[in-house]
Amino acid sequence: MTANPNPIPEWGNRGLLPPYLLTGVELGNRSPYRASTTDVIRRFGNTAARRELLAGLLDFRAELHQAGLTRGFQWVNGSFVTDIMQIANREPRDIDVVTFFHLPHGYTEEDLHNQIPAIFNRDRGKNLHRIDNIFVGLESYSIYDLAHSFAYFNGLWSHTRREETGEPQWKGYLELDLFDRDDTDAQIALGQMAGI
Repeated sequence: MTANPNPIPEWGNRGLLPPYLLTGVELGNRSPYRASTTDVIRRFGNTAARRELLAGLLDFRAELHQAGLTRGFQWVNGSFVTDIMQIANREPRDIDVVTFFHLPHGYTEEDLHNQIPAIFNRDRGKNLHRIDNIFVGLESYSIYDLAHSFAYFNGLWSHTRREETGEPQWKGYLELDLFDRDDTDAQIALGQMAGI
């Protein structure tokens, strides 16, 4: 999987990523927007609070890579990918992630849970990395169940409620390749933005 050659779109007037771009709904012009980790750092690392969350995301991804989880993708969402300062006058508190992963060669999902249970502990991820993560093993489900999983998360993540009225509104989110080829550059970019 390659990152989208188009930049991550700007927030719309309601502080949300658009669900699609007016240039068309083909791949790359619609949510989830494929991005590199460096793209995400440069686009969303504009405050100290956001950079802290991004450091947690990179640390979380490093743990996954060390455990052999390098094939798959992550959907990234939540207030982190919105202009939450405009919407609710606050910084984002965490980053919502769904990690869709292929098993390392020779492993079952049970093997992974037994050998590295800490990675799969959702509360640990929230407390240590400020990542609200859900795992979906791509070999663990039938095509039917995977299709429903994708539909569930897309339906849930492509909408939010307006603060003032509670009515649903469409929004976009991001997709990162799980492979770590860009994470070193992203770490450097994050350090440069933080003045390290």
